[in-house]
Amino acid sequence: MARRIFVHIGRNKTGTATVQRALLAGRQILQRNGFHYPKGRPAHNYLAQHLLGRTRLGPSREMEPAKRASELAERIANSDRDVVLSSEYLMRVEPAALAAWLGKEATVVVYIREQVDYLASRYQQSIKMGVPRGDFASFLAIPSTLVDCYYLPFLRAWEDVFGRDNLVVRVYDRERLVDGDIVADFLSVLGIEAVDLRIAEHHNPSAGGPLLEALRRINGLE
Repeated sequence: MARRIFVHIGRNKTGTATVQRALLAGRQILQRNGFHYPKGRPAHNYLAQHLLGRTRLGPSREMEPAKRASELAERIANSDRDVVLSSEYLMRVEPAALAAWLGKEATVVVYIREQVDYLASRYQQSIKMGVPRGDFASFLAIPSTLVDCYYLPFLRAWEDVFGRDNLVVRVYDRERLVDGDIVADFLSVLGIEAVDLRIAEHHNPSAGGPLLEALRRINGLE
């Protein structure tokens, strides 16, 4: 059985994909440091899908989340290292459901971002995905938009289940990250030092200025 389990639940827009790709690419380095990062795509989104009650991952993926989650549980049971799991979709899961699935004590790692900066990044991402057609003010007027900005109730829910000592909250701000880098910062949470898993390219670059406005107007075309 895994010695310790670290569960990275995001949040979204805090460099989660960058961390996951670095962990996946550096699995052998992690193993030499006593950690096991089970293969994902590159995240363990299927675990979140399973705990959220989803029955399929999508039309192009035939394996059900429940089956993949069961295989993941077996890997954890057979591991003699510390295990690291990561999926920003786990932020949507009930903490008690995740705790029950893990079946043992775990450390939950979560990153939060200054709210205005977070909302601006979400808006940019939505425009890139072709979702909203309005301006930023219209985006803020959507009732559900601001829900994710109330961090305290969210964090308390995880603390109530896993305990304050097992909840690691980090601020996603370059000036506050270790070496100004999200991957180096996450590795520091694991207690790994002087290991460079950083990836050169940015997985999800932001769109701003004229490009963002152009995309917004394109989204509004019928």
